Parts: sequence; C-alpha cells; structure tokens
Amino acid sequence: YRKLAAYREWIKKNVSMLTELDRNRLDDLLMDKRKEFFGDDALKIWEMELKRKEVSTVLSDIQSAEDLSFEQKTDFYRKQLDAIYGDTARAYVQSNQQSLMNQFLEVKSIQKDLHAMAREERKEQLAFLRKSMGLDEAAIERWDRLDDKRDERWEKGLAYMKARNQVLKKTPAAGREQILDQLRRDHFGPEAETVKQEEFAGFYRFNRDRIYGKN
Repeated sequence: YRKLAAYREWIKKNVSMLTELDRNRLDDLLMDKRKEFFGDDALKIWEMELKRKEVSTVLSDIQSAEDLSFEQKTDFYRKQLDAIYGDTARAYVQSNQQSLMNQFLEVKSIQKDLHAMAREERKEQLAFLRKSMGLDEAAIERWDRLDDKRDERWEKGLAYMKARNQVLKKTPAAGREQILDQLRRDHFGPEAETVKQEEFAGFYRFNRDRIYGKN
C-alpha cells in the first residue's frame, strides 16, 4: 500500500510533465517508474496493460503488412492473440470478441482491403474474421444480415447526399427546405425527421468514413 501511495504521489507531482508526453514515451516512463516502485511485481500488477500494448504493436504490424491478404492478416492477428494471452487466450477472446474485432477493423490497411473487394467477397472475408474470433454460425448469420442492412442504408444515404448537394447548388434558399424535407422522406421514410435534426445540429452521418464491419 505504501508503494502504491508513493507511486500515485509521484504521478500527482509530475502530472504536468506527463501530459506533455506522447503515448509511447508516456507508457515507457510509467512502466519504468512502476518497476522502480514495485520491482518485478510491476510486470504482474500491470500485466493486462502490457498485453494490450503488445496487441497495439501487432495492429501496427498489420497496418504495415501491405503484402499480406485480408485472410493472412486475420490469421496473423489471431495467432498473435494466442501468443500474447497464452493459456487464457481462448477465454479472453471469447469475452472480448467485439472490441478485438473492432480494433482489427479500424486498421486503415484492413479497411483499404475491404473497400477494394466486391460485396460478396467482402461478406465472405468478414465472416472468416468473425469465425476466427470464435463466433458461432448463428451469430455470423446475424452479422451478415446486419451488414446487408448497413449496405442498404449507406447506398440510400450516399444517394441522398448526392441529391442534397444538387438541391443546395440549384435551388434558391427561400424554397430549399421544403425540397430537402421531401428528399429526406423519399430516402429515409420514418427516419427523415431524425436525419433533419442531425443536420440542424451539424452532423451528417453519411459524411463519415464507412468502416466495413462496424457501421
């Protein structure tokens, strides 16, 4: 307890300096200090944090692995999770399927791969990822149906944004909102009012990046 109190006091005294460090330097400095206060026990106390950092390194490696296919990257990711978490890997992956898949899908090179695929190939590769992460067939089918709904929503949304931009270019401001209201109803039906309120708040959902497997 005294060691922990001293460690926290050190952080409190150095918070200004710590907030100026980049993420990697901060992590390294904190671990050095933890070892200074707790010795080898620090590796046990912060074991899960160290493992999460290893996973981040793996994701960086995947980002750089341009010569690997999506399937090969998936295999590499899964094997590295097994190596990092050892005997607890299966249970850990089972308990953290969603967050682990999201981390993988957020890697830019992974999205580049998925965007380059035809729709059916993309569906197959996403199913392969989900199976690799331990999802059963019923869950994979539910995700597949959700992907179909997302694809349909994005197709409508992008078509709406294209039409909306044309209205903004060609229609005088005085009569514009009525046309936009009808345009939203045509594309979104019951959701039209929600989309309108989002736009009034400055949020345009279809100006976001499309992250296949997530939105």
